[in-house]
Amino acid sequence: MDDYVLNRGEPWIGAAWAAFLACLVASVLTVATPASAAGLGEEPTFFIETIAVEGQRRVTPSIIVAESLLEPGQLYRESELRESVYRIQRLPFVLDAGFALRKGSERGRYELVITIEELRRYFFGTDLIVTRFTNSVSFDTIPGGEWTASLGGLAGIRFFVGNYGVLFGSVSTERGTQLGYTQYNLFGRRAFLSVGLTSAGCCNNRVFSLGIDPTFSNWNSEGDFRETQVTLGLPLGVDQALRLRATHNYSSDGVRSNLLGVDRPRRGLLYEDLLTNELELAWVRDTTDDPIFPREGTLQTLAVDIQSVETEFFAPVNFDFFLQDSVILPPGLMEGDRLPETRNRQIRLSGSVEQTWSLGSRSTVTLSARAAVGQSQVENLPVVEPSPPGSEAPLVLRIIEDEDLDLFEAQVAARYSVSLWGPRKTREKGDLRWETRFEYAYDRAFPDLDLEDNPLHRKTVYTSVVYRNSWGVFRFGFQVADYGA
Repeated sequence: MDDYVLNRGEPWIGAAWAAFLACLVASVLTVATPASAAGLGEEPTFFIETIAVEGQRRVTPSIIVAESLLEPGQLYRESELRESVYRIQRLPFVLDAGFALRKGSERGRYELVITIEELRRYFFGTDLIVTRFTNSVSFDTIPGGEWTASLGGLAGIRFFVGNYGVLFGSVSTERGTQLGYTQYNLFGRRAFLSVGLTSAGCCNNRVFSLGIDPTFSNWNSEGDFRETQVTLGLPLGVDQALRLRATHNYSSDGVRSNLLGVDRPRRGLLYEDLLTNELELAWVRDTTDDPIFPREGTLQTLAVDIQSVETEFFAPVNFDFFLQDSVILPPGLMEGDRLPETRNRQIRLSGSVEQTWSLGSRSTVTLSARAAVGQSQVENLPVVEPSPPGSEAPLVLRIIEDEDLDLFEAQVAARYSVSLWGPRKTREKGDLRWETRFEYAYDRAFPDLDLEDNPLHRKTVYTSVVYRNSWGVFRFGFQVADYGA
């Protein structure tokens, strides 16, 4: 990417930077507002003499105390104690958390009591989503239609190891088998390190950004899939952290197919030895009081990520009995030939802001925005040109040999959530909520390379009933989606 030249004269590049800077300014203003509004002298402070944890069954109290980022013998404002409890409630094995103050050894000193409700050792999850597409879309190798249904299931178990370790494993219909370990309070610095391994026999689907694959295609792994992910989290305060994440995955073979235009003749391309590497550094500020059903708070991220994809494709074969659409190959290529190695790289800068407000005791509204700008380089990317609608012209294979791209992504969304049970029933049986989400996203890679699905507009209206208890999260939803240029 050293020879990359940014197309600064394009008007949409200026809009991309403007959208990203808007997210950045909103983040800075939101960070600064609480400090200026709270006023250190207006809020009561408490000297915390000791910290106790109650309600735990398997989780070690040392993890809870470490993740609170509180130290005995210090003076804290009430808002700081509340933010620490919110941080604890966002842990993946905590269902609910609260705090209380008890009298300490003498006047003006207090014992902080953190009460938690754990998730069970065995955890489960279900996602049943019915989708009505307004255009022809396919998320697998079989041509899609107007209606699709996806069912995802998860079953797992976790064990607490020592004072600060958590070992977990799961099996899911979408990701296969997963095994992971998280070490909290790493080196006594309140950081955490998590390592996860994923293995699947087939059918792992992925859609890359337009910077990596400007054809808006689904990469369907039909062979062995392996993924290794390492995440390091460094707290910068009770509600801020730096997150470094590295991901490597390998797929032995699969098919890459265009998602749109499946009502017309099209052909997928076989690939093998797909290698994907990603590295992300992110600043995260999270003041939400719940990771699944927030009632209030802000979630902000500023991130830079680098991604590379390498694989080898094969030229289409035209004599297959089931393939009715022939493909014209470039000169010098034969059917089934191995194509030149595809090597795509991308660097991206992104920012997002999500704000949740409470509308009374049972309902909330959330507004969010995200913008990203990036640069990428694609080498030897094969593209099967579709025939025009109503045309019987054959398909044509062309190879994008070497192109530098500018990338712009933008997304806005609004979500409304309402509890279907009162507070008492929620405490006894769990959370049952009805949520509705509206989302619009715009993606573009420039130049467009004469591809139909660039730029890409995605509009979605989604509604679901979500139930959460100590066993896990169960979601049943319906959405109407329109994907198109």
